[in-house]
Amino acid sequence: MYGAMDIAEDVAARFKKGEFDSVDLIYTTFVSAVTQEPCEMAILPVENLNSWGNTRHAAPVYDPSPEEVFEGMMPAYLCGLLYSAIVDSFASEQAARRAAMESASDNADEMIENLSLMYNRARQDQITQELTEISSASLNDSV
Repeated sequence: MYGAMDIAEDVAARFKKGEFDSVDLIYTTFVSAVTQEPCEMAILPVENLNSWGNTRHAAPVYDPSPEEVFEGMMPAYLCGLLYSAIVDSFASEQAARRAAMESASDNADEMIENLSLMYNRARQDQITQELTEISSASLNDSV
C-alpha cells in the first residue's frame, strides 16, 4: 500500500518524465463540524516563483542545478501537500459521519416517541373497550 511519500515520489518522477502536463490535488476540506467543502489545488507545474505579489525579485541561483533541487524538494513538498489533504479529508469524513449519526439518532428518537404514543393510544382504546364491554354486561345482567 502506498504512503504519502511513495505517492509523491511516483507523481514527481512521472511528471518529470512528461507523463503529466499538470497535477491537481482535489480533496474535501474541513470547514466546520457541519460544513465540508471540495477543494482543488494545482500543485504541478509550480508557478513562477520569480515574482511575489507586485514586487519583482531576482531569480534564485541554485547550487546544485535546478533539476537536482527539484528532484530533492518536490517529493517532500508533494508529500506534505498530500498528507495535509489526507488529514483534512479524514477530518471532513469524520465530521460528516458524526452529523449523519446524530441525525439518525434524532430520527430514531422521534420514531420511538411516535410509536410509543401510538402504542399507548391503542392500549388505552383496548382498556376503554374492555371497560365498556364489562359495564354493558353488568347492565344487561341486572336488567
